[in-house]
Amino acid sequence: MKRELETGKTMRQQAKVALKEYRFLIKPTIIFAAIYLIGISAILRANFYYDDDIARALRGYTGWGFSRYLTIFLSQIVHADSYLTDISPLPQIMAAFIMALASTIAVYLITGKKNPTFWYFISAIPIGLSPYFLECFSFKYDSPYMALSVLFTVAPLLFCDKNQIVYLLCTICGMIGMCTTYQASSGIFPMLVIVMGICWWVNGEKTEKILKFFAVSAAGYVLGLLLFRKVIMSEYIDYASTTAVSSSNVLSCTLSNYKKYIINFLIDFKPEWLAIIFLICACFWWTAISESKKSKLLTFVFVPLGILACFLLSFGAYPFLTSALFAPRAMYGIGCFIAFAGIFATSKAAKGYIAKAACLILSWAFFVFSFTYGNALSVQAQYTDFRITEVIGDLAECDMLSSEEDITLQITGTIGYSPVIENMLGDFPIIEKLVPVTFQGDGWWGEYGLRNYYCLPELQFAESYDPPDREMTIFAENYYHTIWVDENYIWIDLH
Repeated sequence: MKRELETGKTMRQQAKVALKEYRFLIKPTIIFAAIYLIGISAILRANFYYDDDIARALRGYTGWGFSRYLTIFLSQIVHADSYLTDISPLPQIMAAFIMALASTIAVYLITGKKNPTFWYFISAIPIGLSPYFLECFSFKYDSPYMALSVLFTVAPLLFCDKNQIVYLLCTICGMIGMCTTYQASSGIFPMLVIVMGICWWVNGEKTEKILKFFAVSAAGYVLGLLLFRKVIMSEYIDYASTTAVSSSNVLSCTLSNYKKYIINFLIDFKPEWLAIIFLICACFWWTAISESKKSKLLTFVFVPLGILACFLLSFGAYPFLTSALFAPRAMYGIGCFIAFAGIFATSKAAKGYIAKAACLILSWAFFVFSFTYGNALSVQAQYTDFRITEVIGDLAECDMLSSEEDITLQITGTIGYSPVIENMLGDFPIIEKLVPVTFQGDGWWGEYGLRNYYCLPELQFAESYDPPDREMTIFAENYYHTIWVDENYIWIDLH
């Protein structure tokens, strides 16, 4: 009994020491949280039901595919019930604080400084406010667990200088935590390991220490992913797949996926953004060479390879799946890649004016874009409500809805985007991917709101999205839509 009490006392003492050791994370986390909360304020104000949110708000279900078991468990704690009501913006606020902590840890790991300067905050902003992660913030239900997956990938590295067994176990647990919350973060850990390795090299650390760090990190990363895949993961096929590419076509399929990701990235980002990102990477390279305390020739050769590896790791494990996910929320590793390069370039260079200017310009552009995007969601929501109201007004006059017979409703066409958004697509092409059209004939979210939110009688929704092959009469026709009817069929063609 005495030994148990002593053990408990020792554990409490160790916990107090650990809390005291990492107390320095609190202040910068609060500052980052303030930056992120201001950045997503327009998204919060838009109050937009984003994709799955439409159904979760209505049904309150906890189901998440792709073996996101920790997300399911934590969601019931966050919502204080197994029925998930809409408690926004609380989940998004939580996501901002979680991303703030992850950003603080990343800055500390790369710089080694416990008191970040103004430039460290500026260079780290793309972690949370890149256009790709803004989609994650848009989800009223998913956002905190998407953010938590990022934290799971960076937190284990706080223990890299501790006992190697402890670090290995922390890495394994972190990877399992990431995989059971949101797997799009799967490339962030190895990316940060590479950047930290470059930092250590530049600082003159022993090569043996760096190689050992790489080896233990790789072991923990691989073991964590293998444990998830072999023990925890269930096969799942929907809009993406959990099935890895076969060994017979691994090269062709992986290269094809990488090509699509890179093309998407080049199309999504404005040319000015791409130019600045290239400049930040160049500053990373030049800073590593100029500040290196070890072989500058090896630095010159290997740092570009490290930068390339980090860029490819931005897309995580998705390129190795038979059916990869190409949505913006699958590519937020790009923001981490940009931030890690910027943090290194601004912290290691003696002056680094070019790197600081590049990071300031890009972070400001991302910060401003977050308001553009949030307001675009608001405008699109208003436009969607208007178009649905027009259709509901005409349907209310249709006697068929009061019939006891089974009525089939078919929607074709789409309302498209609000004129406000249409005008900005040329300058911000990524808006087209970030802002969903939630009233159109697509068989899922485009019909879900009309089907469930407006007290319509039970209707059978057609599975076809081509005009019906039957004689029908025009019931209502105007600038926005045409409604055709016959005995038991209603066809809405959106203009």
